[in-house]
Amino acid sequence: MTQPDWPARVAATVASQVKRLREDRKISAQQLADACAGLGYPLQRSVLANFESGRRQTVTLADVYVLAQALGVPPLALMVPVGVAESVEILPGSDVPIVEAMKWLAGEEALPGSDWDGASRELSAISSYKSHATLVENWNKYRHLARHAENAEEVRRNEELAEMMRGELRWLRELMKNRKMTPPALPTEMPPVD
Repeated sequence: MTQPDWPARVAATVASQVKRLREDRKISAQQLADACAGLGYPLQRSVLANFESGRRQTVTLADVYVLAQALGVPPLALMVPVGVAESVEILPGSDVPIVEAMKWLAGEEALPGSDWDGASRELSAISSYKSHATLVENWNKYRHLARHAENAEEVRRNEELAEMMRGELRWLRELMKNRKMTPPALPTEMPPVD
């Protein structure tokens, strides 16, 4: 059964989140429009007003990206009413709990009743990129701790941990390349890993 009005319901969810977040931040529709224009994607105040009131019943992915950035939230916060509702209609006629919708959009879990067997490469890429970001973050943390340590033992321990993060990054990046993925850029201050 097709549900031609589903896109309008998706747009209404996003519009509701935009309005709530805009009002929470005490910014006007004009200020939000100005912020969007400043990001290089002008959305007129009248367009935003029509969107929030439901007169504009469409939303594009580009709209979601720029509105999220202008509001200072991740795009997921516009698509899923976290903390506001118990469920969201993530697919036509399919209400799912908020947590399940969030996990699906983040690439962490399939929706109930879905088959992700064919998506293993994409899931592996998402997981690999998340792991890569965590290893780089930990390398930075241990490097910082080593520079600000109070004694030689702390310096040594944190330098060893930072070096261990580099070793894990080396392994992960090699794995990513073997899987035909392009590893993310490394911080310029990190000694060579590849």
